[in-house]
Amino acid sequence: MKTTSKFIIWLGVGSLSIVIWIALSAWSLRQIEETAEARKNTFVLLDKANHLLSTLKDAKTGQRGYILTGDEAFLSAYLSARGVIINDLNALRQHTSAHIPVVALSANAIPHDIEKGLKAGFFRYLTKPINVDELLGTLDVALAFSKSQKNRNKNEVETK
Repeated sequence: MKTTSKFIIWLGVGSLSIVIWIALSAWSLRQIEETAEARKNTFVLLDKANHLLSTLKDAKTGQRGYILTGDEAFLSAYLSARGVIINDLNALRQHTSAHIPVVALSANAIPHDIEKGLKAGFFRYLTKPINVDELLGTLDVALAFSKSQKNRNKNEVETK
């Protein structure tokens, strides 16, 4: 009877050790996958940032060429780069913080200022006095938006 009890205890300890080892292996594998995803995203961001920097240099070179020589041929590089810079900057923003909604909270309730804030990029513009239900509803919508944007960006990176 003693031998059977010892055997069952050792069998339980062994089984528990195997379960713990499997759980740690799964956790470790997940960490490796997340790190690989983060590295991949970093390389995409660096590529987009380098492209933006190159475009800015082209615009600067064209602008300087025109200023120094007065030759309008240099303006073509400058003018073409101007249009690309906005697109590159927006693409870079989408891969960095586009999934983070910014909610404005202000005592300024003038409709013109609210419209101006929303055009500037605020997700929502709340005014004081704070309506708790409106604030909580806005936070719920903002969090849902953030999750959907983050997942969308993740899917876009995976398809590229």
